[in-house]
Amino acid sequence: MDINLFLITFLMILLTTSSLSKFFSLKSFNTTLNKIGFSKKLAGILSYFVPLAEITIVVLMVSPNTQQVAFLSVILLSLAFTSITVYTMKFRKVNINCNCFGSLTEERLGPRTFLHIILLVIPTVIILFNGENNKGILNFSKLEIGYTATIEIGLIMIYLLVISIRNYLKAIKRINL
Repeated sequence: MDINLFLITFLMILLTTSSLSKFFSLKSFNTTLNKIGFSKKLAGILSYFVPLAEITIVVLMVSPNTQQVAFLSVILLSLAFTSITVYTMKFRKVNINCNCFGSLTEERLGPRTFLHIILLVIPTVIILFNGENNKGILNFSKLEIGYTATIEIGLIMIYLLVISIRNYLKAIKRINL
């Protein structure tokens, strides 16, 4: 399996999942943006802009001609997410739902949010530094792309399952106290 194919497909699936889950839970994402401190008007705009930006990045990743723009956009988006997370942790001091993946996960904005950001940045940096070996996703067979995507979707599902089990166990623990 080609490492660039694995990483590009991983980023595409991660960003698509993030974008679609935000679109399916716009109200919740908008509430998160309000709690972070954005005005209602700006939160309304951002609640559409962020998932649209994520989907646009995915589309840009398809062609080798636009991949550099896509990867630099991932870095910029990650810097924005990092800044907002640091600001929220330092100044807002309230319990805010992360909405990193819309309503798919019930994680709070905080130290664990940096894990999500790292999951975007590390593959992007590897691809950027391995650029001369990047053939672009369209140059791989449909079978290779399918195998890779299936493995990655399985990994994401395992991650979501672990988070759900962890939240379930926390809820049981609170009830038993």
